[in-house]
Amino acid sequence: MTAYLTIKAQIMAALETALAAIPEVKAVERIKAAATDLDNMQKPVICIYDDQEDMTIKPGRIECKLRVILGVFITLSPAGRSSFNAVADLLQGKIQDALVNNATLKGLLNFIGPQGMSKTFPNDVLGMLTLIYQLNYAHNVGDATSQTFI
Repeated sequence: MTAYLTIKAQIMAALETALAAIPEVKAVERIKAAATDLDNMQKPVICIYDDQEDMTIKPGRIECKLRVILGVFITLSPAGRSSFNAVADLLQGKIQDALVNNATLKGLLNFIGPQGMSKTFPNDVLGMLTLIYQLNYAHNVGDATSQTFI
């Protein structure tokens, strides 16, 4: 039996694969993480989840705009918050490159682009880089696994 993988499922799997290939990243999880979830995860860890999806029906296809949130949790250095910005900026660039240059994502998406960024400190041990991406894709009406209309 062939696996039923929707275009969206293929996109999310490709996101995880692309992010896991970044050498500085120790783990990628598909969860909306709270600080308490992170105790047993190696850092930096990227937690990804889809936040919103808007769909428009067109003749023969459904066009989708998917908003994906990446929460990048980074352990603060012993000096505290001082090195966080440098590490966060480095990872932000590597994440952008990994997503925009991934061949699988290029084949599945019509558009991928950053929509926002913020840096916060959820506690005195972790810094969090939040990246918001918009991913546009489409699939056939009645078959969420196919893009044969393209």
